[in-house]
Amino acid sequence: MTGKPVAGIPVQHSDDLEKIIEEDGVSIGVIATPAGVAQQVCDRLVNAGVTSILNFAPTVLAVPDGVDVRKVDLSIELQILAFHEQRKAGEEAGGTEAAVPPAVRGATPGANRKGPDGDIPAVMPA
Repeated sequence: MTGKPVAGIPVQHSDDLEKIIEEDGVSIGVIATPAGVAQQVCDRLVNAGVTSILNFAPTVLAVPDGVDVRKVDLSIELQILAFHEQRKAGEEAGGTEAAVPPAVRGATPGANRKGPDGDIPAVMPA
C-alpha cells in the first residue's frame, strides 16, 4: 500500500513516522494496532513530539505528563449501540421502562438517570 493514494493522500511507511510527524507538525496520533505493539507505537509517537493520542488498541498506555490519551473501547461502544437498538425496538413495540435493563434503569423507579446529552448513560465496567 505504501505510495498508493487513499482518498487522495499517499500512504506512507511506518518507518517514516518520526520524519512525518516532524515535517508536518503532527500533534495528535491515533493508535489502532494489536495490544502487543501499542506501547511501542505510543513511545515512538511521544518521542517524536505527539502530545495527544486516540487509542483504539485494547490496552492501557503509559505516557509521560503532558501527553493526553483517550481510550476507545470498541467492545463497550458496540455494547452501547446494541443497547440503543434494543431500546428502540422496545419503543416501537410499545414497550415501557421494562425494555430498559435494570442496571441502567436504577433501583429507584422513575429516577431521572439521563446523562448530560439527554441520553441514558451506559453502564461502564469498574
